Amino acid sequence: MLIGSYQFRYGEIAMRISVEFDDDKEPNESTIELYNLSKHTLANLKTGMKVIVNAGYGTDLGTVLQGKIVEVRTQREQMDRVTTLQVKDVVNSSKVTLQQSYRPGTKASEIIRDLLSRAKISHGPIQLDQDYTYTQGFTAKGDALEAVQRAAKACGTSTYTQQGQLRFRSKHHSASMTLELSPASGLIESPESFEEEKVKGVRVKSLLHYRLYAGAKLRLVSEDFEGDYKVKKGRHTLSDDEFTTEVDLVKG
Repeated sequence: MLIGSYQFRYGEIAMRISVEFDDDKEPNESTIELYNLSKHTLANLKTGMKVIVNAGYGTDLGTVLQGKIVEVRTQREQMDRVTTLQVKDVVNSSKVTLQQSYRPGTKASEIIRDLLSRAKISHGPIQLDQDYTYTQGFTAKGDALEAVQRAAKACGTSTYTQQGQLRFRSKHHSASMTLELSPASGLIESPESFEEEKVKGVRVKSLLHYRLYAGAKLRLVSEDFEGDYKVKKGRHTLSDDEFTTEVDLVKG
């Protein structure tokens, strides 16, 4: 784990990390607990510092969290001094304020690509459900990210944040199949069906998989469920006694 210029390795310091992820518009917020840091390190952990958490097995490592610290607090718990960091998964971009106008007839895809470039916004593939034409032109004032989201919405496409990148969620484009999840590949406990806010699916728990993230597609193979699913939301948990990923899967 990297926090600014500090590097923390699993096993060298007691820690507990809970990484939340989903595919809605609001940035996810995760929690990192670090035990008994030195006074020097404590004094230098500040809001705004960049955080990267990599996890996996052996040489097969991947990023499960990339964001910035939004809150730092330290308190005593019996004999331990516990420092809690709240980390928000914010989109990486330059801090520029835009005043940009586009001529009538400009396509939304052209506007989005230009704004992403101007503001140096980190992003995934630009996949739009349609390419809206602004017959009366388009004006971007102030926040470039807000303008990109507005143009994407006009195309029927929503956006979300994932590990410091802006992601486009298209109904007609989907991620390729990334893995098969079964008892042989890390599935633990028995999957259970769920229904929340009119969303139905399957809730599963596995050994930690960094390849499980919002929007990832997988094939689930278990005694009670078998089929192709998409990750709706989930949580990675890393600690001395737990190294797991829990996800809600939906058809799609």
